[in-house]
Amino acid sequence: MKIKLLFLSMFLIFIIFTITFAFSQTTMTEWNNKGKDLFNKGDYEGAIECFNKIIEMDPTSYQAWFNKGKCYYKLGNYGKAVGCYDEALKYKSDFVAALNSKGEALNKLGKYSEALVCFNKVLSNTTDHLHAKEEIAEAEAVIDNQTN
Repeated sequence: MKIKLLFLSMFLIFIIFTITFAFSQTTMTEWNNKGKDLFNKGDYEGAIECFNKIIEMDPTSYQAWFNKGKCYYKLGNYGKAVGCYDEALKYKSDFVAALNSKGEALNKLGKYSEALVCFNKVLSNTTDHLHAKEEIAEAEAVIDNQTN
């Protein structure tokens, strides 16, 4: 009898865990879709709230951190954008889009040397990234003008 009760208890715990996990995944997908929709409509602050919901459920969601960073970039808050891109890169260090976006935000902040590091990492992962090459040229031109 004790074995049956133990088995039943373990089975119920498994069912509850499975349902909870499935619900949170659906919720994360819904928040992501809503966040992307708000972003596309220009409601960056609303989108940030959605991506924050995902991050609350899964702090390692590099995509949510990246999307949140894109919102801050659009709002002109480049410092917060860099922080979000750093979080995304903490969980996926070879995330080229986050490296490139971080470099763009650093350029906006006037941190050209740091931006060059990001863009060079982008090019070490993919040599045909035209945008990174353009950003490198822009950053190098500013650095050259500052030293002359």
